[in-house]
Amino acid sequence: MIVDATNSPYTLSTNIGAGQNWLVAADGIMNTTGGRTVDSDITVAGQWYLDPVTSYPNLTLANGASATLTVVDGGYVECLNAVRMGRYGNTATLNVSGGQFKAKNIEGLSTIGVHYVQTGGTVTITDRMVVSGAAGSSSSYTISGGTLELTLADARYGLTVGVANGDRAGRFEIVGSNAAVSLAGLGCIYDTLAFTFDAAGVSAFNANRFRFGDNTKIALDLDSLIGAGTFTLINFSGLDSGVILDDERLATMLAYDGDMDVTLQRDGNSVKAVIVPEPATMGLLGLGLVGMVLRRRNR
Repeated sequence: MIVDATNSPYTLSTNIGAGQNWLVAADGIMNTTGGRTVDSDITVAGQWYLDPVTSYPNLTLANGASATLTVVDGGYVECLNAVRMGRYGNTATLNVSGGQFKAKNIEGLSTIGVHYVQTGGTVTITDRMVVSGAAGSSSSYTISGGTLELTLADARYGLTVGVANGDRAGRFEIVGSNAAVSLAGLGCIYDTLAFTFDAAGVSAFNANRFRFGDNTKIALDLDSLIGAGTFTLINFSGLDSGVILDDERLATMLAYDGDMDVTLQRDGNSVKAVIVPEPATMGLLGLGLVGMVLRRRNR
């Protein structure tokens, strides 16, 4: 099904079943009445409004079959109520490469996996987001470009990854230095908060407040990093009641198995990764420099 200028504005008054792939073209406008389920792939390059605030949720993605919602450049999706992602073991994927996706709240429900993949555009959540809400869930949010913003300034709510004392299967990952993550409220990271560095470093995770669980891990991938240094990973205005973030606690949270010497350090209201080459690596670099000097002398 294609929604474009020839049939816009189009009113979606039924559910979308499996295999019924949809496209809201750049010149298309689609409105939704009532709460709807989408069990197929839908791409939005135009405008899709899910606006009846009396229906909860506005949208259930992957209720009876796996489904992907993709927002591309110029696309705009607005849900004035809730989006539920993945039910009854079905995999739901939100893929934002451009445009804007806006919702009041969004919940990842599937124990198999709900995946948020953002490479560009803007994702705006005005209440709360649950990336991984079930113990053992492999759900994830990966952002390598664009902006993720949670605008509710409430110290009790915000972004949740995993459940208290979970098993670290859920994951929120920032890839490279071209993404922006900003939470006006609380960041609850019970599972894994991951940072994959590019050559220049990695973007920081910014939240008003943070809460960590007993099993929270901060995972680092430094394979693409050129050089070493000190990099800010987390910025916050405060920590939730009872959260201790000293050197001993940060050492237990670090997950890294590469060739660099890495420590996590708290610096006021931030957490930083201090990265230096191991002595063996420094020795190899030194031998390389000596070799270069000798070759120049032999010339």
